[in-house]
Amino acid sequence: MGPELSAYSRSQLMFQAKKLHKYLGLKGMSRTDFRMNADGTIYTLDVNAMPNMDPEKSLMPALCQHHGVDISDLINRMIANSMYSVEIQNSTLLKEGEMVM
Repeated sequence: MGPELSAYSRSQLMFQAKKLHKYLGLKGMSRTDFRMNADGTIYTLDVNAMPNMDPEKSLMPALCQHHGVDISDLINRMIANSMYSVEIQNSTLLKEGEMVM
């Protein structure tokens, strides 16, 4: 799963990925691709808001397996998260006929 990183470098990459995810207003899952040079400077290549889940071609299922998350468990989590998001949105909708000023 790539080069061995120090705990500090790993935490910096996770911090940056979460920060970008939130800044871009993404919901659910995303994958952020980084490069880091020898002095530890982080460069963001891209943020993928809908990573490929093909177990034959995608890195995402391999990452899940590496971290002990079964792909079916990940998909169930994604569905539950989506249902929760819709439930929250529906609970904040105005009653029919009300207008926002």
